[in-house]
Amino acid sequence: DEDEDGDAAVSSTTTATKAATKKKAKTTKKKKDAASKSSNQVQRQTAAVDVNELSPGGLYVHKDFGKCIFLGVETHPDKRRNNRPAPFVMLRFADGLAKLPARQLKRHIYRAKGDDADAAQMAATNQNQDGDNSSSTTTTAAAAAAAAEPSQALTLKPTRLMKSPRLGKLKDPSAWRRTMQRSKRTIDGQVSKLMDTLIKRLQVTRPQYEDVSTMTQRTDGTPMDGAGILQAFNESFGYDLTPDQKSAVEDVVSDMTLEPFPMDRLVIGDVGYGKTEVAVRAVFTAAMSDRQVFVLAPTTVLATQHYKVLKRRFEGVLSKDGVDIGESMGLLCRFTKAGERRKLLERIAKGEQLVTVGTHALLSDKVESR
Repeated sequence: DEDEDGDAAVSSTTTATKAATKKKAKTTKKKKDAASKSSNQVQRQTAAVDVNELSPGGLYVHKDFGKCIFLGVETHPDKRRNNRPAPFVMLRFADGLAKLPARQLKRHIYRAKGDDADAAQMAATNQNQDGDNSSSTTTTAAAAAAAAEPSQALTLKPTRLMKSPRLGKLKDPSAWRRTMQRSKRTIDGQVSKLMDTLIKRLQVTRPQYEDVSTMTQRTDGTPMDGAGILQAFNESFGYDLTPDQKSAVEDVVSDMTLEPFPMDRLVIGDVGYGKTEVAVRAVFTAAMSDRQVFVLAPTTVLATQHYKVLKRRFEGVLSKDGVDIGESMGLLCRFTKAGERRKLLERIAKGEQLVTVGTHALLSDKVESR
């Protein structure tokens, strides 16, 4: 149905020839964009609103004209459908009212949040996903302006949003367009920065960590049973991993042992969901490859807690130069005494200290890893 995809709020008279040509062109375009249209619609729906979600007096964003206030839904003859009654969304702008067919709501109206820049950035992001919105903007603007006819007055309960919103203008949307252009430049700049960061990360390489389950000797040539040590370490946890924990551990260890560049992964979980155990097994994988490990915690209490957990788990399982890793576990925080701090920093600098837990003190210039 060609009318279903129309951008105009009211219809205009066209000749049969133009209508046929337009329909043929649209059919060709639909075939050309079929691959991307589905995904774009899914992404746009995250910010678009449904007519049942609209709140009278609420502030929303029209992608072509800016902020507007939703007044309600009214039934009017739909000129694009042989004047059959159809629901129209009534919107208030700074210079008048406009009615928008309810069927076009998700394509034009988005939730408003924050100031004009936030609203414009949201609309710009969704408009960038449309693919060919630039060609339809002019048509939509003219049609919506023509649709701004007087409507039946509605009695609304005043809300905070209705007191002082900066509404868009139907007859002069230039200010909104400038805001959209600035937002698009901002989005482009953010994307560029993210791409630069990703490229820099991919340019940094590091040796892969050893797969503990297949290790038959330490890095210094000392024979060892990697599979047995891994099993003993995992069993010291005392609990069975949940499916999510198991998946997270496998992903993290895979990043460490298979990828030749630093891991870029975030493990998220609520309190008590087992994030610490995922980190503990990552520490174990790194330590088994004879790498120095620094476990950074945001508070002294949490650093002390992680220190006790790691110390218990590593005792009797792994040693370096004849020294048990668990017994030599280091803790660096504001409660660490001056003498202990000095000795710990010396061991770290010499490469003798394999695992150290601490707060932001680990980020000090005095901490020099080998």
